[in-house]
Amino acid sequence: MKPTMQFIFVATFGILACTAADKKAKTRPPKNCTIEPDVGQCRALHPRYFFNMTSRQCEFFYYGGCYGNTNRFMKRERCEKECKAYMREKTI
Repeated sequence: MKPTMQFIFVATFGILACTAADKKAKTRPPKNCTIEPDVGQCRALHPRYFFNMTSRQCEFFYYGGCYGNTNRFMKRERCEKECKAYMREKTI
């Protein structure tokens, strides 16, 4: 096999491998969907949503305003978009 053909073969294989790895990484849901929600240590009442792994739904809670963790979303739609891989399929 000519060196040019070898280079083209190796380059093509490398591009395909990187594309497949990138696709897999994008489909992996974020870890913030799997951790327990934390209201934080402060006493504010910020309306937020968290993903409940037991019910597999985004649910409302009040965030205290400081500390807490990343299982906290300002809108239900954002929670559902981020955690859709964990969500229960809707039944008719």
